[in-house]
Amino acid sequence: MVNNEYAKWATGFSGCDGGNLKGSIWLCGIEFGGGHTEKNLVFDAVDTPTYVGEPHYSREQFIKYQYCWKAVKLLAELADRDKGDYTSFFKEESCFDRDSDYFELNLYPIGFKSTSHARWADWLVRKTGLANKQQYLDWWFEHRFPALRKWLLDYSPSLVLCTGKTYAPQFQSAFGSNNEKVITEEVAGKRKQVLHNKC
Repeated sequence: MVNNEYAKWATGFSGCDGGNLKGSIWLCGIEFGGGHTEKNLVFDAVDTPTYVGEPHYSREQFIKYQYCWKAVKLLAELADRDKGDYTSFFKEESCFDRDSDYFELNLYPIGFKSTSHARWADWLVRKTGLANKQQYLDWWFEHRFPALRKWLLDYSPSLVLCTGKTYAPQFQSAFGSNNEKVITEEVAGKRKQVLHNKC
């Protein structure tokens, strides 16, 4: 049976590095890297997203993570700025601050060192009530993805950038309308899979 505290946490703004929900560009990853531990995974309700800048966490702390600085490089390229000077872009645009034009989230909020199903530890079974990672992923499909879709409809970003091409079907389930086709095209100088609405 799923832990009630986990269920409430899971459908809130857990898994979000945050920023501005009203921003025009959202960036969505798969899950936090590095890995949670039994001690630091706490299911406190997350009713509002965090954002870069105090009191949540500093710009210096945010930009040191590989995923984050790569994300900012991508945003700089999309804005026709020099990705080599991404730190200036990050500061000037106040990326992922509460009033910025950007918001960062993840499909799944529990951090793992890899997406391998073998990472589902016994303590996660006890803590969530889910027997394995497949049950976790299935639960998210049923409960979390509708929450993500609701955020999308409520806040209407112009663009949702999803990173993790092997998870394209999951991104489409979360953010698509089932009326898209996946095509490959050049984005910021690289070939990327892009969902295009058929309408």
